[in-house]
Amino acid sequence: MKTTKLKIGALLLAIAVALTPVLLTNCAKGDTGPAGTNGTNGTNGNANVKSGTFQNMTWTFNNATLRWESVVSYSAITQEVVTSGAVLVYIDINGYYVQLPYSYVLGTGVNAVIVWWEAEHFVGGVRLKLHNSDLDNLVVPQSTAKFKIVAMTASARAAHPDVDTKNYQEVKTSYGISE
Repeated sequence: MKTTKLKIGALLLAIAVALTPVLLTNCAKGDTGPAGTNGTNGTNGNANVKSGTFQNMTWTFNNATLRWESVVSYSAITQEVVTSGAVLVYIDINGYYVQLPYSYVLGTGVNAVIVWWEAEHFVGGVRLKLHNSDLDNLVVPQSTAKFKIVAMTASARAAHPDVDTKNYQEVKTSYGISE
């Protein structure tokens, strides 16, 4: 009698195991619903490239380095951008943006002074610097000086390796920067 119960139990187990895939895979799928409406197009741009315009900054003469300096806070300059991306800084010269570093001669003859702008970036901002060849504080930066700062990841730069970064208009067009 024990062997008969074991045989019946084994038979029922075998039937349950054999029928499980059939019972679970024969479910009917419902009808496909109607298609949803299309969403509106977003604005063109690049999530890996950020651009900002800065002016009306406070300038301080640094007696240790003999130059004018202003620090611009810009949260788009992340550790990723500093480590492997790029930060481009431009100054508006008569309506045309020129990439830093930038230099020019002020005056003529023995009174000529070489003036140069440069930028140093770090996580969270940029330090703008104005030097002159006389190493004095007589060439004062205008508070109305306008700067563009572009921060981009390495992948953004790699996507457009042939862009002339000295040309702000080309950078703006290539990376989809809106003013």
